Amino acid sequence: MTPPTPIAVWLDRFARCVRERDVEGARPLFAPDVHGFGTVAERTAGLDDLVTRQWSEVWPHTRGFRFVDDPVVLETSADGSLVCVLACWQSEGLDGDGRAFVRTGRSTTVLRRAPAAPAGYLAVHTHYSKSPDGSL
Repeated sequence: MTPPTPIAVWLDRFARCVRERDVEGARPLFAPDVHGFGTVAERTAGLDDLVTRQWSEVWPHTRGFRFVDDPVVLETSADGSLVCVLACWQSEGLDGDGRAFVRTGRSTTVLRRAPAAPAGYLAVHTHYSKSPDGSL
């Protein structure tokens, strides 16, 4: 399923910000009181915390971040004010020596309609995790 245009715009814009390491460009896509679970930060409360403990720790070591049509799954509230986006992602991680390795994962993003926001939505919750390796 291809996401509706505003959701695709939001995903594309955020992915571009990650690729370009453009924290200031990504901030307007998020509510100030966003909550997050991440690949590095177990839990964040507020946009500044998300930026400091997740984005600033991961983005400098990431290349080519993109969402994958795997497919993207959307769950929308009856009135359309909230959309839960489930999407897989792919990137290259950079190790301590600058060598690239493939990194894949999953994300859940809860978007709240905000007509004045870029793409018309603000993220109020994000959950990013790496793909499991299958071992216990």
